[in-house]
Amino acid sequence: MNSTKKILQHVGGVGGTRKTHIIKAIQHLFIYKNNEQKIHIVAYNANAALLVGGITIHSLLGLPINKHAIVNKSNSIIDIWPTIDL
Repeated sequence: MNSTKKILQHVGGVGGTRKTHIIKAIQHLFIYKNNEQKIHIVAYNANAALLVGGITIHSLLGLPINKHAIVNKSNSIIDIWPTIDL
């Protein structure tokens, strides 16, 4: 069993509260520590994901955007999950 402590962090708040700056500072810290592969930035929508250099929840989980589309049982979350520190 991996003894590394895993952290999930939610950064929330109304517009203009500097969320993007906090997220980018955390990203830079991981880059500085050569651990950028251990952080996954996920946002609720595409605009937010673009602002922080992340991906949407739908992309992470391999879910379709169209609610009428047939869900493709993607292995993408299975592939990425081992790298996510929980």
